[in-house]
Amino acid sequence: AELGPEQAGRQAGRHSGREGRPDREAGRGPHPGTQAPMGLELQPADRTYLALLVAFALAVVALWLCPYTAALLKPLKLVVIAIHEFSHAAAGLLTGASIEGVQVSADEGGATTMRGGIRCITLPAGYLGSNFWGGMMIFCARNDLAAQIIAGLLAAALLAVLFWADTWLTRGLVLFFLGLVAAFWAIQILTDVASLTYFVLFVGVLTCLYTIFDIYDDLIRRRV
Repeated sequence: AELGPEQAGRQAGRHSGREGRPDREAGRGPHPGTQAPMGLELQPADRTYLALLVAFALAVVALWLCPYTAALLKPLKLVVIAIHEFSHAAAGLLTGASIEGVQVSADEGGATTMRGGIRCITLPAGYLGSNFWGGMMIFCARNDLAAQIIAGLLAAALLAVLFWADTWLTRGLVLFFLGLVAAFWAIQILTDVASLTYFVLFVGVLTCLYTIFDIYDDLIRRRV
């Protein structure tokens, strides 16, 4: 039977709608529930970074708690204390203090002697500064160039500690760490091994974990 103009139009509309639907669906892309947005996908480099972060954290805890390996971490733990003391000194300089001396002791203690400054800023600066340095090392370890930059800044900070140091242990500790940084930096430049990046990440993890322990030990257990 022949259709009138109005009925033919309705039929054509239904037909074109069925034909056009696949094109519109194709234009929309996959259903949101079937595929994660590209920005949230972890790249292989991200997976490697996170795996190393977890592995280093577990390694630090294992070495720390085992009585036979705890001594291996001792030099780097003393470096973290030097970073802590540098943070006190830096806050002192920023608030008008005169730095008279910085020392790190073998029993994992430290002291910064200064004249002047604002105590409500200089006192918490040790904990805050240590966490800042540790966090920056962890963050920068995602990129080789960034790791080299933060390593250079940390070396400069420890050179300031060397200038202020008033004990030979503190001086020797700083020189030891600067030698490690130089060695890992040279290996990274001369080979394809990102040794400095790994070292920066490890020290960053150790710094953050040690600072958390230090805050608990000093402020909650009140051992000092």
